[in-house]
Amino acid sequence: MNASPAPAPRADASSTVGPTLSPLKGIRPQIQDLRTENIAVLAVRAQEIGDVVALWYGEGDMVTPPFIRDAAKAALDGGNTFYIPDMRGMRALTEALAAYQTRVHGRPIPIERSTVTPGGMQAVHLAMALLVEPGANVVYVEPQWPNIHSAIHLAGGEPRPVPLDFDTDWRLDLDRLFARCDARTRAIMFSTPANPTGWTASAEELTALIAFSRRTGIWIISDEVYGRLSFDGDVAPSVLQLAEDGDRVLSVNSFSKAWAMTGWRVGWLSHPSEIAPQLAAMTQYMNSGTSGAMQAGAAAALTDGEGLVSDIRDRVKRGLDLTYERL
Repeated sequence: MNASPAPAPRADASSTVGPTLSPLKGIRPQIQDLRTENIAVLAVRAQEIGDVVALWYGEGDMVTPPFIRDAAKAALDGGNTFYIPDMRGMRALTEALAAYQTRVHGRPIPIERSTVTPGGMQAVHLAMALLVEPGANVVYVEPQWPNIHSAIHLAGGEPRPVPLDFDTDWRLDLDRLFARCDARTRAIMFSTPANPTGWTASAEELTALIAFSRRTGIWIISDEVYGRLSFDGDVAPSVLQLAEDGDRVLSVNSFSKAWAMTGWRVGWLSHPSEIAPQLAAMTQYMNSGTSGAMQAGAAAALTDGEGLVSDIRDRVKRGLDLTYERL
């Protein structure tokens, strides 16, 4: 009888594949050097310490009021725990958004012009994914929220900052801003009102930006998350008050600031109605929509929360005045 062949030696993985490959070196270059902002590191450290007054994020100290929380609870108790079929937002919220924006901006802004997102930051990323391809650039006004630079970077674009001028107040040099644009520029982005400077674009500046967009085809992205916390009127000047539906204009917004809902992660992107189908498809593939319960709370905020917005604005103004007095 022939002897059975000896079993083959087991392969040593470390000896057959060569040097260990670094997982870090295998991910996109734009992400390899990505770091958590110091503000987030500080917040985590402060939570560990405890009993610290939170001044790091752009949020107040007010807990979301009961009428908003109750709306979300009622949605959950009513079985609203499933996907929302309309990726651009459930009907109650998109109708409330249309009515709200039409009222505060003084011109019709129909349902087709808004897409609900899981927070304002997701609206920023949606805008970048919509417009920015590798090799393109986005010109933005600074000082700026650091997330904007990173969002452009993550999309594969080149961030191009243009600083505000300062003498006795912050001023935007439109000529310098426009000069930073070239054939690869996809968008100009700014925050108005801006954190941390408080700079707010005037209606004249917004009109000039929209006119520039019409001449060049460059998109305008206006972050208007702090728009209802303006001390000069009910709402700060907005691109939505001036642009036509067919203009290449996007407005980023959120429920975080004016309705004390930072932890809810609900925002929206206002856009031309022509691209609503594309944004619905992008939302489906990026996050499958926003939680129905969170949207129910947001709808209540818009429908019944105008007094809350006024209270928060007054609270912020008192805090500002107190800070000036103490400093």
